Amino acid sequence: MELPKGARVVVTGDAGGVTTELIALLSARGVAVLPLDPALPAPALGARISGWLAEGPIAGVYWLPALDAGPALLDLDLPAFREATRIRVKSLFAAMRALGGAIGGPGTFLVSATRMGGLNGHGAEGAAAPLGGGVAGFTKAYKREKPDALVKIVDVETSAAPAAVAAALLEETLFDPGAVETGRKEGLRFAASLAERPAADGTPGLSLSGDSVFVVTGAAGGSRAPSCPTSPPPRGRLLAPRPRRGTG
Repeated sequence: MELPKGARVVVTGDAGGVTTELIALLSARGVAVLPLDPALPAPALGARISGWLAEGPIAGVYWLPALDAGPALLDLDLPAFREATRIRVKSLFAAMRALGGAIGGPGTFLVSATRMGGLNGHGAEGAAAPLGGGVAGFTKAYKREKPDALVKIVDVETSAAPAAVAAALLEETLFDPGAVETGRKEGLRFAASLAERPAADGTPGLSLSGDSVFVVTGAAGGSRAPSCPTSPPPRGRLLAPRPRRGTG
């Protein structure tokens, strides 16, 4: 991936200073920065992007709102949770929908950043800022739909300095287009990969009895059907919740 002089790039804002550092790095390369406020209502956000597209092509998007860890989930009431999700995830969807086919071909990119701890929530301690998971999920799904574009989710430590995060985002844009999910922790770079492991590890397996309870949930597209027989299972109880529509 290249960022030539004159390329136009959308950069969303965070509250921790990464935006300022990233804009400085991009400007030093001659890149034209299009600053976007992710708190804008979806119609205004879409109109802003449509106006930019009318002026010329856009090379890529840096999505940074999930770098703001925010309050702990248990400290959020429902309105605050919905607003935090709107700014981080729903605005990302609205932005990429407004961009349409402008992002998706070779030479275009979406790089999203999260602050879940540097290991994308896969470490023993879990995700430091779970709201970043929605951004990560959307970004990886976008890559499946736009395989020719460079699409990455970059996770960093909670204590990562703004300048270091900005440098990491630029590096991930310019190098290693094959990686989609990367992280930075304790000065090291991490990426997800597959490793073969034997199914048996020498420990006792799960013991099932007539008192066992199975909970099966999934999308409304029928993914539960093969695993949810119409008759009760021979052992245990099967709970298959039905999704509700219009719950937000």
